[in-house]
Amino acid sequence: MIIPTYNRAALLRRALNSVFNQTYRPIEVVIVDDGSTDDTTRIVEDWRLGKENSDFTVIFISQRNKGAPAARNLGYTSSRGDYIQFFDSDDVLVEEKIEAQVLALQLHKSASFAWSGCVTQRGAPRTHLFRVGPERWKFSRTKPTEGFRVPIATGIFRRGACDQIGLWTESLRRHQDWEYGVRYLASGAKSVSSDQVGYITMAHNGGRIDDLDSNTFDRIGYLEAACSSAEEKSNGPGCSAAKIRIAQYYSVAMIQSLLSGHRLSARRFLTKIRRLLPVKTVVRAKNELLYIGVVLLGARFCRFVVRHFVSNGSRIFLKKFDS
Repeated sequence: MIIPTYNRAALLRRALNSVFNQTYRPIEVVIVDDGSTDDTTRIVEDWRLGKENSDFTVIFISQRNKGAPAARNLGYTSSRGDYIQFFDSDDVLVEEKIEAQVLALQLHKSASFAWSGCVTQRGAPRTHLFRVGPERWKFSRTKPTEGFRVPIATGIFRRGACDQIGLWTESLRRHQDWEYGVRYLASGAKSVSSDQVGYITMAHNGGRIDDLDSNTFDRIGYLEAACSSAEEKSNGPGCSAAKIRIAQYYSVAMIQSLLSGHRLSARRFLTKIRRLLPVKTVVRAKNELLYIGVVLLGARFCRFVVRHFVSNGSRIFLKKFDS
């Protein structure tokens, strides 16, 4: 359980109690104070009294203020568990969440991430929303071209998947979950999901990462950086699932570049797709035809293709690039 926190003394105890109240054991809690100037240290030290034993351990680390991604990285490298939960210090876990998701990963050996629903609440959270049971889990069908729409904190990873993804990108001020999730999907890994609620985002008047100016998010730049990172880890021979997924993300960036009239950028992404995939691959062939069509017929051709031949989820994802 990796919990970065910064000046959340008034909210932290509630979040930590939801961790302690989990029906699953053993749990290792790694709390990283990212240079808080409030009573965070006192709150943590008071809270951990009488709670630690062989099945529930607490590691409390302080660092100078570097941001949430750096705090998560320090927490991760200081942890030892086989399953990893990244948890925000102002939110709440449903009591059966970890038990249910560990069971899901034990039942579905090929999956590396198990996630469930999330709701936003104000006031006292309702924490008995989950039913533990194997019949409630299914493999996720999210397509790479639809982005990564799952808040990372709603699920747990196998540790090996986190090792494969790599550390959080510490330069990002916003959309850190999105970038990390893109790298996860681009790795070719599988997920299982349940529509039951396991995570509660608590509405409050304090600041949140999502409150930062949306102009700080260069979606194409972040998408390219995330895919480049994943590509470095998929350099083996053949046309792997990871390479296809990375190419699909590059396809999103190419389409958006074409729609924006940036043909040089579009050609750069097409070159990346060609480098990843053999000539006869469907993903490569579609993108080459689309690029040639735009060169010959103009951007209207690209808009026509997106309107009539791209899935609804992918169109929603593309619209977010213009927001």
